[in-house]
Amino acid sequence: MASLSVSSSLYRRLFTGVLLGVAVVATTLALPTPYMGAIMALFLVIGAWEWTFLAAVERRVTRLVTLIGSVTIAAAVSIWASPVVLTSVVVLAALAWVVALVTVFRFQFLNRLPAVVPVRECLFGGFVLGVCWVALVDLHARDPRYLLLLFCIVWGADVSAWFIGQRVGRHKLARRVSPGKSWEGLAGGFAGAMLCALVFNARFPTADGLGPLALAVLVLVTAAFAVVGDLFESLLKRRVGRKDSGTLLPGHGGVLDRIDAMIAAAVVFWLLLIRNPLS
Repeated sequence: MASLSVSSSLYRRLFTGVLLGVAVVATTLALPTPYMGAIMALFLVIGAWEWTFLAAVERRVTRLVTLIGSVTIAAAVSIWASPVVLTSVVVLAALAWVVALVTVFRFQFLNRLPAVVPVRECLFGGFVLGVCWVALVDLHARDPRYLLLLFCIVWGADVSAWFIGQRVGRHKLARRVSPGKSWEGLAGGFAGAMLCALVFNARFPTADGLGPLALAVLVLVTAAFAVVGDLFESLLKRRVGRKDSGTLLPGHGGVLDRIDAMIAAAVVFWLLLIRNPLS
């Protein structure tokens, strides 16, 4: 009976994942940027709402403030920011994820779990979600293939890491934070992300001005930050005793469980590809 339950859960996860992937690719290619931005805004709003549960927010008003704050940040930066301001905001978001990585390290190696400070967590969540949306919309506006390349990297890393980790994973990556992740899975994730990006870029060239080495750096750094986003959300869930951020997606948990890697990966991808310091 247990094996049947596991198989059923796996099939639900695969079905939901494939369905979401096809829908995202189709809408990315078919829809104009304003409509695509509206769809991504819906995910932003749901993700911000779920984030408040991981921040142990109990009052509905505070949850609504966080949600409104995320949307306001995204709209303000998208509409009024100059290129310099936009770049500065995205850099700040990338630095925020570096701080998140330090927090993960402190828990993993020093067993120091950060205290729950709802206001701080909501400010962090609202900021990174809002800036992620800005980066994604800007990528789509420049060329939908940019967005698809980002999806290839993040999805390729996630699927490959899960597949390799399930089969040959022996050495735990961060036992206290996320016991299911392994160093073997991490290596497989990097390899999968690189393979997917190279195949996609060979068929649909997008990384203008980037040579092979620079493209490899883009893929590896983006995949690394995707792992940071995943681990940080795992830490937040562990801290408040939750298995998933929500129950909206069958077999996958909540929306935030599906976009946690993308929230962190999008900002560094945008910086490296659009601002192109590697060229």
